Amino acid sequence: MSKPHPFVARPPDTRQLPLGMGRNLNEARYREWAISNPDVIVLFLQFARERLRSGRRFGMKALVERVRWDEAVPIEKWQGFRLNNSMVAYLARDLLKIEPELKWLMRTRRVKGEV
Repeated sequence: MSKPHPFVARPPDTRQLPLGMGRNLNEARYREWAISNPDVIVLFLQFARERLRSGRRFGMKALVERVRWDEAVPIEKWQGFRLNNSMVAYLARDLLKIEPELKWLMRTRRVKGEV
């Protein structure tokens, strides 16, 4: 019996970074989560726009806690959590891409792999 080709027979290694999916493993995992939860991204965008209209600075973590505890939306779990703290930085960056005006109310720090 011949051995199967090593790249076909092996299940994917979840520790490896999917090519083109992110600068590091957390971002890659966030991207997969975001694709599975588009309605949640829209909800975050709605809450961020509310803050934008109010003109008050805010932290992305505050929005995460609001969705985590106050919203009864179905969210596919990531690493055992509905909203993992490791995703906050990437979620903030996605919201800034969608709504550039948020840059006046949010600040970001560099993440691993960012230049």
